[in-house]
Amino acid sequence: MRHKPTDVILRARNGDVIAFDESGLILRLSDQVIADIAARTGLGARPVAPPADLDAWNAWEMGDWLRFEAHLPPFPAPRTYRRRREGGSILADAPGPLLGLLTIGGPAASDTYAGPAAFPNHVLAPADDLGAQGAAGTVLARPVDRLQALTERTQGSATADAVLAARHRDGRAMPLICVRAETAAAPLVASLAEGAAVANAAAAIGSFTAIAETLGTRAEMLATVLDLAEDDVTSNGTAFASGVFALVDRIDALCHARGMREAPFLLRFPNDPARLRALWQIAVHPAGRRITVPCPSYAFARDAFGWLTEAGAADQASMDAAALEELSARRRWVCPTMLLAERQRYAIIATFDALAPLAIDRADPFFAGEGYGFVLSCGSEALSLKSIEVDPSDRRRLVLFPGQALPEGPLTLSYANGRPGALRDHWRHPTGGPTLRRWALPSVLEVR
Repeated sequence: MRHKPTDVILRARNGDVIAFDESGLILRLSDQVIADIAARTGLGARPVAPPADLDAWNAWEMGDWLRFEAHLPPFPAPRTYRRRREGGSILADAPGPLLGLLTIGGPAASDTYAGPAAFPNHVLAPADDLGAQGAAGTVLARPVDRLQALTERTQGSATADAVLAARHRDGRAMPLICVRAETAAAPLVASLAEGAAVANAAAAIGSFTAIAETLGTRAEMLATVLDLAEDDVTSNGTAFASGVFALVDRIDALCHARGMREAPFLLRFPNDPARLRALWQIAVHPAGRRITVPCPSYAFARDAFGWLTEAGAADQASMDAAALEELSARRRWVCPTMLLAERQRYAIIATFDALAPLAIDRADPFFAGEGYGFVLSCGSEALSLKSIEVDPSDRRRLVLFPGQALPEGPLTLSYANGRPGALRDHWRHPTGGPTLRRWALPSVLEVR
């Protein structure tokens, strides 16, 4: 059968690029496109020897990658991994996008703990020799397109491990998570949005997208952790909240510029009376921003300097992961938060925003003592509390009975103000940890 001569639509120096005949369009693909198709489909794979001194087999080369099956911890059964042909860290051959987990804040946020990640081939850092803890504002980082295994763990890597542990427990997909903390000893929260920490965060976000491209996938933010309230001790409440919102907007803009969708911001809520009102305001009224407090800080063990212990970091990570699970399913995550304190003749009624009925934990696991973290005061005088009960007619309200007649002057009701508390709701963490509960947020309210 004789065909109609081919007509050319687009021609380059080396020949026709797009043409057509009676059968349709004819495309002349470049060698690079052909190589990319082969790498993505496995058509160009060739068997090779597996990495030396590793319990691995069934290795093959595809493009820039060596893929193989191996039996590596912590999994009880073999899985598929990949490594650059020229060497480097071993990565899980994970499905879906590369997830970025970024931490912004003061020096405590980059604290490290000895040992590898619990999921060492799933939780990695940009391969710029700064590790998961980042540059601490001392040098200017640059985006890279490689991943490296962690030599030390951080609070961020603990959260990534907790996310993966929950997914593994439920038999769900196990993604790659790239973690980075960028910190600076900024005297004001507002200065963080324009300082070295955010400049390096921009480089980390650039690394997330560049790494994802080399992996043949896309980058998405898992979350950004804001751990900053203990460093700014001079901003008033309005300035502090404005600084936090500016920081959130700056990170959002950096992510949007890289084509990433909106992701949650997890706010560390320190037990600091100087910042308590501002942080409560942010938690209750985040001005349309996706800011969530996973759990108050009094629930986690700290050392003599106020930094999280390794056990405290693990508990914090478990609560972070639980909050992220709910948020990823587009459900609310709210720790019980006091919204209103009202004066009656013989009692104070405290109304809470809570997702489950309230409970006073009489076991008092954090040694809050008398009052379970609640203090009723008139000016500088603290008034005794005879009892605190959950309102049986509305289990998201508390009834506080003073041990004396209420004075006529203005009253203030505080909870966990510079001290631990013992109020939570009925939610329990899936692992069943006795203190892994949704504990109430610190607050200070004027009694109406």
